[in-house]
Amino acid sequence: MFRWFLSCTSSDLRVEVVRDAPLIIGRAPDARIALPPDDDTASRYHAGCQLVADHLVVRDLGSRNGTFVNDQAIQSARLSPGDIVRVGRLAYRVERVALEPEEEREPRKPITPTWADRTAPGATYRCHTCGARGVTPSKAFEGEPLLPWICQLCADERRTTPEAWPERVSPTIGSWSLLRFLGHGGMSVVFEARHRTEGLHAAIKLLRSATDLGEMGRRRFVREQRILTALRHPSVVRAFDVGEGEGELYIASELVPEGDADAIASPCSSMEAVWVLAADLFAAIAYAHGQGVVHRDIKPGNLLLTRATDPERRLRGKLSDFGLGKSLHDGGGSYRTADDEIAGTAQFMPPEQALGLAGAGVSADIYSAAATIYYLLTKELPLASAHGGRVTGFAQLCVAALMNDRVPLRQRRPEVPDDVAMWIDLLVCREPERRAHVSAQMVAERFAARAGLR
Repeated sequence: MFRWFLSCTSSDLRVEVVRDAPLIIGRAPDARIALPPDDDTASRYHAGCQLVADHLVVRDLGSRNGTFVNDQAIQSARLSPGDIVRVGRLAYRVERVALEPEEEREPRKPITPTWADRTAPGATYRCHTCGARGVTPSKAFEGEPLLPWICQLCADERRTTPEAWPERVSPTIGSWSLLRFLGHGGMSVVFEARHRTEGLHAAIKLLRSATDLGEMGRRRFVREQRILTALRHPSVVRAFDVGEGEGELYIASELVPEGDADAIASPCSSMEAVWVLAADLFAAIAYAHGQGVVHRDIKPGNLLLTRATDPERRLRGKLSDFGLGKSLHDGGGSYRTADDEIAGTAQFMPPEQALGLAGAGVSADIYSAAATIYYLLTKELPLASAHGGRVTGFAQLCVAALMNDRVPLRQRRPEVPDDVAMWIDLLVCREPERRAHVSAQMVAERFAARAGLR
């Protein structure tokens, strides 16, 4: 094993690339290698380095002027010792140091613990409905939590006839067999499903507007949304499959059984339960940002609930529905957007997103997550109209988000601890630059400590 470093060629700065913690280079205050703020050739989130297996990989994060390795422009490149990585005006030399056996360290653990059993050699799935022994997980799922699995008999008992579904779709989509209709989403129709060979129990989202995308748009949707299947974190809903089948574009995801966080929002909600969900939500965002993915539609309805397997059986949160997410790796991402295009959920939309979807970056996700936690504690939005009343309607909510008026959290929930209220009030502020220095990981660690998760 090795330790990898980036050493600046014009200063004594030397930074280690730590496993499971992508190193971001850019002008943003929360970048691990912060470039000079006056370097107009560098982007806020310019490039990222990450250990893949025992190799160091650098990716351009959609920068304006490109990332260079040995003076060659790259989108992604595997690095070797001695390579020179140029970002903006600065250059960094790649260094690798071999570890002695006694120096070898365990990889960094996630900031929230994994509460599900991991697949082990010889492990087999069991039907979560009747307990029947199932198949051995395929190599694609080795080392992951044991995912929801359902036997054929229980699946047949849950199956309803397609004639009873409010949407007319084929009962088989790709490798999945649809069992029953679950509901409508903002951009999708959702079905319960079973993988025909693996037996995984999943939720299938069919894209409603697929017919409007055209052939190139459909191919781009599949290509760009496949980034979701690479996301692996206990607080992110696992996406198994993205594709097109029977004329339908679909995303197959882990089935999360306890509903969503909207159901627990209340001025009398358990603060201890909210701290746990806040830790999970911000941990999921921190992980996604580390992978170069911005969600752009965080709200209580996209924070799904599950039960921990520990004796306390506490509610835990999983972030879902990256349908509006954009990949920073390709500089424009899913559904490349015009500068003035607006999308998202107005109640939790940050002001910069109300001005245009293209301006919604990592700080926008942090705003929406903080507004979500505010709502779970109060069942109110932090926004106030110019006249001090409540606001409704998409246009009114966008205008309210753009104004400075906010209702302090403790004004609506006085028993919230001072430090929590201070953080939430800061993160839902009007000015993105006031929250730009705060990373999702920083907030996750604070809530994890308050919830006793560490």
